[in-house]
Amino acid sequence: MFCLLLWLVLYRDWAEKNPQVVMDFLRAKIMSDAWAAVNTEEYIRMAAERAFGKVEQEGLDLYTAVYDLYRSKGYLPFFMDIKSLPIQVRLAKEAGSITKDLDWRKVYEPKYLNAVIKNLSEYIPKAV
Repeated sequence: MFCLLLWLVLYRDWAEKNPQVVMDFLRAKIMSDAWAAVNTEEYIRMAAERAFGKVEQEGLDLYTAVYDLYRSKGYLPFFMDIKSLPIQVRLAKEAGSITKDLDWRKVYEPKYLNAVIKNLSEYIPKAV
């Protein structure tokens, strides 16, 4: 399992023993991504301040420009789904975060994500 910016890699046997923890994390990640997509300005401010403390407007403008660039190329928001994963892996390879020869298809386990997505509609009204 992968999570952009915070690469999440789990041992399969641990995930099998703790499926609810895995699915709770995935659900929270999906909901936070959806919130960030709707609340872009607040998300950028929060992310910048979390990383650097108080950020002047010039810093926020830079974050916004980078965010807008990634979004214009179709890279954001990064939803955890089978369509986004190849893009995330490619970007991580380009950034040197993972080895270029990694074949994500050999290590990706979709069953937890699929279970969360299947039942996600019950959580959406509470989050919006």
